[in-house]
Amino acid sequence: MTREAANRLPWPKPAKYDIAEYELLLRVAGKLDAKSLFTLEPLPNGKARLTPGLELAPLFNTVPAELFSSDLQTRRKIMRHHRDHMMGLFWTLANDGRVPEQVRKQLQEIGLCRDEWRDSGSWPSPSSIPGTRRLVGSTVLTEKHLRGEESTEDPVAMNFGSVQLSPSLPYVTKGDRIAIEAPAMMELQPQPVGLQVLLPKSEECTNLLVPVCVSTSYVAEAAFRNEVVLMVLGQSAGTAAALAVEHKVDVIDLEYPLLRSRLLADGQVLEDEPLRQEVQQKVTREKAAADSVLSDLDRKTKERTNARAEAQEKRKQQEALR
Repeated sequence: MTREAANRLPWPKPAKYDIAEYELLLRVAGKLDAKSLFTLEPLPNGKARLTPGLELAPLFNTVPAELFSSDLQTRRKIMRHHRDHMMGLFWTLANDGRVPEQVRKQLQEIGLCRDEWRDSGSWPSPSSIPGTRRLVGSTVLTEKHLRGEESTEDPVAMNFGSVQLSPSLPYVTKGDRIAIEAPAMMELQPQPVGLQVLLPKSEECTNLLVPVCVSTSYVAEAAFRNEVVLMVLGQSAGTAAALAVEHKVDVIDLEYPLLRSRLLADGQVLEDEPLRQEVQQKVTREKAAADSVLSDLDRKTKERTNARAEAQEKRKQQEALR
């Protein structure tokens, strides 16, 4: 998005616009302000990235599950409908009279960038749909692994720990109210990720490593939605592949002790204890820094209090002399 008039395009209205498709949006927008609906993250060159708020985010989820099992022609049709829905969503927020004037004004002050995605009308050409393809291996990582309730026997990396799930689609409750499952945020300690999570079932494939679409539940997958974790898994998978070639075996037959020794020699963190110590040291440093700031603030506050007391005493003495 951009606010710069010279580079800004107004929100396009889809050719097949249907106001009924945005009834829920209008009801939500009528009760909220712009800050609740979306935030703008500044980017270079006068641009910004728009992120939907909690109430708006579920209305983005219009891609049906059959997208991933459809042929190319059907996929393109589904994604065109998704794009038109998103276009209509922003056009509605910027133009419909049922939307509060403050929200409409903010949407009218921003728009698509003329110099971005010129081949698709300045609308983003790719669509990011994370977590929709995942391996189902002999071991499936779940929330219990993230909480440390189930152990990992053959660690090759560490996950991110913290989990944040996107809001689900809206649904109608028994009381005829609209509800959504709010995004779950769990602050957990990073836990080991086992080699088996990267491998298919042995009867399905014996020589494949999957370091991104790992074998996890929907909840556990959110602990991998971090580029650093994916790079770490990629390093471990690449090391396993190289050792399998070197020893002329399929990766499923690779001896774990051999892989573990190589990973440790390369500096890979496989256990949670070193990381816990690192996190604890960071917390200790940050606490000490915060204590120092508070101590300095207390000192300055006392100095100001003493100065005011001295000034008041001096004024009293002057008044007594007069």
